[in-house]
Amino acid sequence: MNDMLLLSIFLVGVGVPLLAYASIGFIMPRRVAVATANATIPAPVEWVFDLVAVDRQQAFRSDLKEVEVASDTRWTERANDSPPVSYQVIRQVSNEVFEAVFQGKGFTGRWLVRFSAAGDDATTLVIYEELQVSHPLLRPIVRLAYPLQAAVDRFVADVRDAADRLGAARASQRPKG
Repeated sequence: MNDMLLLSIFLVGVGVPLLAYASIGFIMPRRVAVATANATIPAPVEWVFDLVAVDRQQAFRSDLKEVEVASDTRWTERANDSPPVSYQVIRQVSNEVFEAVFQGKGFTGRWLVRFSAAGDDATTLVIYEELQVSHPLLRPIVRLAYPLQAAVDRFVADVRDAADRLGAARASQRPKG
């Protein structure tokens, strides 16, 4: 085969798909993923708000291996299976709303949680999380491969598990009659 034929085969077989992939990345919006959840947690709103928005150590979360707290409004989470992510609180209204922005290598995002009492011993959470990717070549990969909704669902399950442990502890402390 001559060199021009090999070059043509290479360009068609590799170059065209790479160009198509790059074009998709540049066309895609920066916001590549959004996840939401609505959940009722069997615990008082004050307790749930403290767990989610005040306790920076987030010990109840099964996906974290470490949290470095820099201040009341800044911290960095190190998950079991991803690089560090730094957070900063941008809005916090006690027992009502918690909002933070976050940044990791190549991405930023926003995390918003609304809290409302659902009776004396339950809390309704409304969670919204969005992820933006600055580098166009990473956008298609993140969009296809990053399980943002699964991460939000895991967070809700962890909050529920913590509330279940609270309920069990309360039940064991009740006087037996």
